[in-house]
Amino acid sequence: MTEQLTRLSRQHMLYLLLWRSLAMLSVMGIALWVYYPSAPHLQQQGLLALCVLALLLAAAQGAIIWRRWHIAVQLLCQFGADTLLVSLLVFLSGGIHSPFVLLFGLVIVANGIQAHALSVVVVSIAACAGYLLAIHAYAWILNDPLTDDSTLKILLQVSILLLVGGIMAAIANRHAGLARQSDQVVRQHQNLQRMHHQVMSSMSEGMVVLDRFLVIQDYNEAAHRIFAHAASVGMHIRQLSILPETVVLQLQDNQLDAFQCDWLYQGNSYLIQVTRLPENGNLACWLISFVDVTAMKQLEARLMEQNKLAALGRMAAMLAHELRNPMHTMSQAVDLLVRVPEEKREPIRQILHEEIHRLDRLVRDMLDYTRPLQPQPVRVNMTELITQSLQQEDAEEVKHVQVDCDDIVVCEDPGHLRLVLDNLLRNALQASPAVGSVRIRCVQHDAMQWQLDVEDQGPGVDPAIEHNMFEPFSSLRHGGIGLGLATVWQACQANDWQISYRHQQERTVFRVCSATEHQKAAFLHTGKIQITKTQGLAEA
Repeated sequence: MTEQLTRLSRQHMLYLLLWRSLAMLSVMGIALWVYYPSAPHLQQQGLLALCVLALLLAAAQGAIIWRRWHIAVQLLCQFGADTLLVSLLVFLSGGIHSPFVLLFGLVIVANGIQAHALSVVVVSIAACAGYLLAIHAYAWILNDPLTDDSTLKILLQVSILLLVGGIMAAIANRHAGLARQSDQVVRQHQNLQRMHHQVMSSMSEGMVVLDRFLVIQDYNEAAHRIFAHAASVGMHIRQLSILPETVVLQLQDNQLDAFQCDWLYQGNSYLIQVTRLPENGNLACWLISFVDVTAMKQLEARLMEQNKLAALGRMAAMLAHELRNPMHTMSQAVDLLVRVPEEKREPIRQILHEEIHRLDRLVRDMLDYTRPLQPQPVRVNMTELITQSLQQEDAEEVKHVQVDCDDIVVCEDPGHLRLVLDNLLRNALQASPAVGSVRIRCVQHDAMQWQLDVEDQGPGVDPAIEHNMFEPFSSLRHGGIGLGLATVWQACQANDWQISYRHQQERTVFRVCSATEHQKAAFLHTGKIQITKTQGLAEA
């Protein structure tokens, strides 16, 4: 950088010397054309000598520039030579009456444009001194004393030269200050560029900057590696065919200020985050970052596997515990069947039937919870579905469940609806065994929005597990293993249904719905628990 600046400065000084030499030779040519024919022999020789001196001084200044002297010294030599030549020209062309006196002012102005304020002051003083020496030497040699009018004219011209020098010194000082500020800004900009390059190069995340036309303006080395060196500045983002189509569509849609998506590429998982940048003309509009989350995904997979194994272990322990009692009871009942008379065997058969039914329900709950849920929506008549669930859970109609359901048809997965309804109805019947205390209510708001309520008069969910009642094995009810509500929660998540729980005024209500946000909010009130897909339970 220093060598480049030195080379530019030397080139600038050579250009300045060339134009000054041309200007001075032009002035010498004019002087020879005007004064040489009618001038005395001595004056003619002096003009010719002045031309030769101008050429010699130009050659000497060229040598100084080539030897790389300090720029301030080079400028002083150049403008000092100009002052000397103008002084000699004024002396040879009439002294105080010479028309070339104005060249002193031009020398000062030219120096003020190129040099420092102190140099301008020095050249101004030198110009005044050269002017005074030239006119007094001319008057002394020709024995032509200066008159009072001439003295006033000299004073006026010297004052003008000093005034011009002062103005140009002020301009040069201001120019130097602006130059320093400009240099400081340039250095800061260069430092920021280096810092920006270092930061972008050191980032492990890929970064791509787009303008509002979705043309790549900048990218870092990490992005270059991700795209296998296929990206380049000036390329449209659509030309990167390996990118997910959803990213390009979202950028072209131009509706969102930020969005993100997952991207699986060459065995690695990336999180793509797109952010709209503040308005900056056409230079930058979008920032796309590519975060390698492969290790995180692998860790999540291992944690899920560990959680699954832990849940299986807990499930196996719970299953072993739950199977032990029914199997022991059934074993005793089988022994008694062969010992007691025929008329006393019916209660024993009933015990066997109940225990077998209990084991069947236990296995069915296990299978329901572990079975993957893939919704397959079809048209479902809710009245028929509720009737089928009642026939299974209350076949003899001893509980007399109240049903309030019109002829409603929804487009949902019937197996998942039955899974939810069977578990909620079973819990309600067990929590509120009184006849007529359980009620099922189903309403439909429009073709896509429905609501299913299962109410009972039981004590509600124990406060100790209220905030994790949808987690597996959280039941405190005697004979329960805590998979019923967990299965309900699983089915609701798979079908994007909303489930909520409320216990108020000795009534317990579980509600499943696909309602709008406004209808969901209308169901919130004091004492109600709202369940959401992302945060589980939250007090309303």
